Amino acid sequence: MPPLGAPLAQYSKFNLNLAGVAGFLGGEEAVSAMASVHLYEGRRWLGWYNAPGSGTMAKEFGRMANSRFWDALFPGPNDPPAVSFGLDGKKGPQYIAALSGTTLTTGHLGYLTMERNKEVEEREIRGRKTVPVNVAYLAMKPVDYEAPVKLLPFKSALWGLIPITVSVATCVMCALVYDWFSFSVILAGMITSGLTSAVIGKGRFVIKSVKQPPGIPPGHGILIGEDGVVVIKGAEQDVNAVTMGRFVLETRSKHGHKKGDVSKHHAIGISSQDSDVLALTCKV
Repeated sequence: MPPLGAPLAQYSKFNLNLAGVAGFLGGEEAVSAMASVHLYEGRRWLGWYNAPGSGTMAKEFGRMANSRFWDALFPGPNDPPAVSFGLDGKKGPQYIAALSGTTLTTGHLGYLTMERNKEVEEREIRGRKTVPVNVAYLAMKPVDYEAPVKLLPFKSALWGLIPITVSVATCVMCALVYDWFSFSVILAGMITSGLTSAVIGKGRFVIKSVKQPPGIPPGHGILIGEDGVVVIKGAEQDVNAVTMGRFVLETRSKHGHKKGDVSKHHAIGISSQDSDVLALTCKV
């Protein structure tokens, strides 16, 4: 093999900026962690830690701002918050109504119902053996569409104190050795992550569905999946939560009025811009 030429030798003092690379690594994990902010009680206040992937988070959540100004900074489709957080967008199984014979394709809640069917305890029914099929029975109780989705207890979110403690300890260690660049980068990451978590976690998830007029027959029917069947029994408006329901991130204005799911989330755009600036600053 011939020796390397002089053109490569002149770049022997190349220095890789690890802080800049960290802004674009671990993005999927950072987005997944931020997406759980609506699933735990009090989780929005436990985001004050430094984490990589600020550039990816800015790109992912910046499109949720839903305005022409933020679309110029974060181009791409304006997916609803529920889709960005992985709580919508899945195609569910087929639903067949027992009384009317109506057939329709369910959405994300139908998909979650079939997934939950795989987790319940099975009970084998003795008899002539044929092709095995999992059959579940679901009795729908009255659904309050105005109530928020039930959150996991606050003690489950206390694990978030571990990265906060590590980030604070690392900041102190950098200050003790007078490494002010690392100190400022870690501190800026903590502030940016904390503000993003507080802003994104401001809303609450509710279930929205089609409202049915009074006097309609019950909505009994079956969900037919690839590896199982779910028999549903209940009132039409309650069964609609599974067949036609979807998660919606509901926000409120300062006066307590609901903004709904299609509002211009300027606060999310500002926090995403902060994350993008942090990633670019570290890269420089």
